[in-house]
Amino acid sequence: IHFLIAAGDPFMFTGVGNMVVDMYSKCGRIEDAKKVFDGLLRKDVISWGALMTGYGQHEAGPQSIQLFEKMINEGLKPDKVAFACALKACAKAGVLGKGKLIHMCVVKTGHDSLLMIADALMDMYGKCGHLENAYDIFEKLQDKDVLSWSAIISVHVDNGHCEEAFLLFENMQKKGFDPDHITFACMLKACANMEYKRYGEFIHSRIMKRGIDSDVFVGNAMVDMYAKMGDLFAAIRVFESLAQRQVVGWNALMWGLSELDMNEAALQFFQKMQFQDLQPDHFTYVSVIKSSSNIADLSTGRLLHICIISQGFESHMILENTLIDMYFKCGFLAKGHEMFDTLLMRDTVSWNILIAGCVHHGCGEKALEHFRQMQVEGIHSDGATSVSILKACALIGALFKGRLIHDEVIRCGLICRAF
Repeated sequence: IHFLIAAGDPFMFTGVGNMVVDMYSKCGRIEDAKKVFDGLLRKDVISWGALMTGYGQHEAGPQSIQLFEKMINEGLKPDKVAFACALKACAKAGVLGKGKLIHMCVVKTGHDSLLMIADALMDMYGKCGHLENAYDIFEKLQDKDVLSWSAIISVHVDNGHCEEAFLLFENMQKKGFDPDHITFACMLKACANMEYKRYGEFIHSRIMKRGIDSDVFVGNAMVDMYAKMGDLFAAIRVFESLAQRQVVGWNALMWGLSELDMNEAALQFFQKMQFQDLQPDHFTYVSVIKSSSNIADLSTGRLLHICIISQGFESHMILENTLIDMYFKCGFLAKGHEMFDTLLMRDTVSWNILIAGCVHHGCGEKALEHFRQMQVEGIHSDGATSVSILKACALIGALFKGRLIHDEVIRCGLICRAF
């Protein structure tokens, strides 16, 4: 169809070009979408939004943010789709500063009252560890819907506030909102995090009664929950009961096996998945690279890296971070540093991996140097960062610096003062 359009002067109408960009984006052909976008004689806000959506769907957050900034610089006013895509990208990259600037633009343009934008804002603040900001947005919403409740529950679960998530889940139902598949998936994750197996089984039974157990999203969450609780038999039973074992289902099981430190089994399932003629996605590679890291299997990790490049997944931030972690854990420090230095955008996880890698190999001074640079770049630090920095201080005997970090950790409420 694109060929036929192109034969008749394809970009006479921007709308036609926009549809082609959208088509390629949704089919995972992001490079083709970019080529069509670049060839448009006139680009409107829909053109930019279509490509940003494509980048967002394929975990290319940095490119999505860059597109948003370029669109602003060219004098175009973002619409709700562009704002939502940019906020989603900021959430994935953990770039709070840019997220706050976009929030200000949202308020100025009057988009903050839209549920779609409010959900994206909650997600962004939640992913950046600012739970209070997320909850404040939720509280100010006049017309909450199931998606809004699911979004704030998800934010609490992702930030480790699972008890509050259970209370929100109950409150949601008291106010007459019926949980949907997204809500149930969030609650299954909360049960997994808290190891509430009985409550998880209760949620499972409700899902069965509602007839949504065939939903891929819910099915994967159930596999993940049982695997994290160590009930591998139940995890495999749910996996095998899935009507369609798509890549997402395989990913959930392999991730669960990896989390249980059953790394060889995870790699074997990866081989089985390939025998089913299923194409691995970037999440698949995250799981199997993690398994390679856990057993310090550098040769398998490097082969997987080659596969990632051949499939065009190398620009996905989550994969780049996982690869850097693999190289550090396998003792290939030079490659880990090289990959980190070439990242288009570095999020909290990227810095945590770099700092933890330095600490693991006894480079305390280097870890502190990277931490200072992380602060200079305005990247949000979390509990994992603090743990690594405290270890670095212990390595080099930096007591004063360690106490400062300890006080900061207490201020953030990550631990209680022990003295």
